[in-house]
Amino acid sequence: MSNLARTRPNNTTGVHLLQNYKNQGYRIHCNLTQVKAFTGIEVKPAHLHLFTQERSTAYLSKPYSTIEEGKEAAIKFFTLITGVQVYWNPNEK
Repeated sequence: MSNLARTRPNNTTGVHLLQNYKNQGYRIHCNLTQVKAFTGIEVKPAHLHLFTQERSTAYLSKPYSTIEEGKEAAIKFFTLITGVQVYWNPNEK
């Protein structure tokens, strides 16, 4: 299992691969390499079609109005594309 919590000072959302998107909300933004580095698992072939936004390797979700909504969507997204259960616990190092 992988922890989505990011506690580094330079992360504004506190959620791994969730970014503030031009003041329009928060979006999951990642590429195939980042997914493998984060979970240790490659994206399932059935979900590779989602990674087509930027140079055929990036995924950019719809905007979510709050960090909480984006966090829940990220948990579901990473579980779906890799089959690995992820969670969010900022107290765990």
